[in-house]
Amino acid sequence: MSDPPRETTTTTRRRCRRRAILTGAPIGLISAFVLFQTACTTFVTPPDPASLREPVSIYLVDYHRHSSLMLPTTGSAETVLREYAYGEWGWFAENRTGGARAAGALLVPSRGALGRADHPMPADAEELRQLHGFEAVHELRVEGTLVRSLLERLDRRFESRLDTMTFNPTVGLDLIQDDDRYSLANHCNHATVGWLRELGVHAAPVTAVARFRVRPPPIASQSPPPPPPPHSTGPSTDSSTDSSTDSSTERDRPDPARPSEP
Repeated sequence: MSDPPRETTTTTRRRCRRRAILTGAPIGLISAFVLFQTACTTFVTPPDPASLREPVSIYLVDYHRHSSLMLPTTGSAETVLREYAYGEWGWFAENRTGGARAAGALLVPSRGALGRADHPMPADAEELRQLHGFEAVHELRVEGTLVRSLLERLDRRFESRLDTMTFNPTVGLDLIQDDDRYSLANHCNHATVGWLRELGVHAAPVTAVARFRVRPPPIASQSPPPPPPPHSTGPSTDSSTDSSTDSSTERDRPDPARPSEP
């Protein structure tokens, strides 16, 4: 029985080339996507102040790579800022960090973590930034009813998994195991941008690294002035109108003793 014909060198090279293309294309696309997201900036535009019935200040926190949102809430005795942040459980809760770990957490979906912490109410964004050493803090004015609605939903989400809660002093957050999986398509900045959009804030695009730039809110549209009254086509017989016109004409005449405008 004769041996089967061996593949020629040309055939083998073609097969290797196809395999390299098939395996390299996804890696190249993922790398390009990561580089694109790393270089981009998320532009944030708060809502029109004139449209807010109950204006409330919230704080967008930029940790340079990571981001979070601080929302005012009534604590046991006074109003505090409640911070919510989303991340990867191994990184956030177990301090398993590093470049290789970060790449693996992004490329391979893993367990997510929802973090929460309460902070004293600051005088302004700069005081908050200096107090905690944040990279940047942006104060945004949004609708108060939307803030309460988002807080209620996040509190329910957090408190439904209290059996998994742990405190990590490294990040200063209470953390629970979240039902959402952490991945390149669902990381901390996806969560932050999603929460901002729920509050009527326009934020795009979502980037892999927290880099936010706040734009001024849109100018309230002004209603057009009312149309002038229709002009009469016939001669006026009202003496009051004539006298009014004459007095108006008299007022419009320049005063010879007052210098004219240039």
